[in-house]
Amino acid sequence: MDIIEIKTIKLNTLIGVYDWEKTVPQTLIVDIAYALPPLSEGSDQLAETIDYDAIILHIQQFAATHHFQLIETLANRLVQSLFEQFATPWIKLSINKPYANLQAKAIVFTIERQRKL
Repeated sequence: MDIIEIKTIKLNTLIGVYDWEKTVPQTLIVDIAYALPPLSEGSDQLAETIDYDAIILHIQQFAATHHFQLIETLANRLVQSLFEQFATPWIKLSINKPYANLQAKAIVFTIERQRKL
């Protein structure tokens, strides 16, 4: 399986269960890995792969237009949306919420899914 990894996509979005979190944007850090369809032998064409710029833009737009209480819900819905838009059979996505708890540097939720046939 061929995999692309994109690290440290910064998002500003409304996320959280507390009242202040519903009005003050917070920074989330997203890491994503996704499987690619195999390239034709000798191919060097963007049309035969999944454009990582398009993936990043999709993640940014999704976070800007959808607001959730839980990073778990954001991750699940985002992966569903990525499967709807891109021909990848597998996605692993992590959402890092820095300083979500004073006792920890970050809370990170990771989801790994395969496309349902």
